[in-house]
Amino acid sequence: MESTHNIKGVRIAGVLGVLACAIALAEFPLWFMGGSMPQFWEITAFSEFATRHSTLYLTRTLMDLFIFSLLIVFFGGFRNLIVITQASCEWIATVFFGIGTVYTALTLVSDSLTGSIALDTFGGKADPTVIRALNESTVLMFGSVGIFLIATMMVVAGILILRTNAVPRWTGWLALATAVWDLAFVPTMYFGTDFTRFYTAAGDGPAAAAPLPFVIWILATAICMIRKRAVENNQ
Repeated sequence: MESTHNIKGVRIAGVLGVLACAIALAEFPLWFMGGSMPQFWEITAFSEFATRHSTLYLTRTLMDLFIFSLLIVFFGGFRNLIVITQASCEWIATVFFGIGTVYTALTLVSDSLTGSIALDTFGGKADPTVIRALNESTVLMFGSVGIFLIATMMVVAGILILRTNAVPRWTGWLALATAVWDLAFVPTMYFGTDFTRFYTAAGDGPAAAAPLPFVIWILATAICMIRKRAVENNQ
């Protein structure tokens, strides 16, 4: 049996997804501002760096609050689109939303620790040991662990799209390609935390190259959701 659904909520979620991507792209240069970052083991130099750039740390944290609040709505809208397109895929769509929620929570915990670095520097009383501990505790959350969750989410999204055709099939293949790309960066946790090397736990690979296709997928899928007007529900 087929029925037609109005999907105004899905289009709203798409708009918020585009807005989240816009904020994320605006935030991206902030990760490279402030000059060369000292290595973790240079605890005094790193503490001084964090003190100089505490406002930058807090600004990135604030921007992430908006980004991931918007993404929760986007993930929910994508789940709803799948369900009203093919109700039998509801449980898989719920898995997608669950992974997205866990990824959001993980990132916000990491952001909270990053913000705590800035707070520890206030008043010129930064403790270098505390600064190092807080910063190193975020590495795997921003890196291998978070990337693995993205890859898992993209596998589920790809399967859902290819099975339901809720959005164009090429977005499903993009999701699967993103998953393969991100999985290639999960092993970076075995290669130390040297900022100057690309393929390390704290390098530009997991920090920048790995998340970029995910942002592109969100943007592409969000635009497709905005363009939707109604769907045929295949029970």
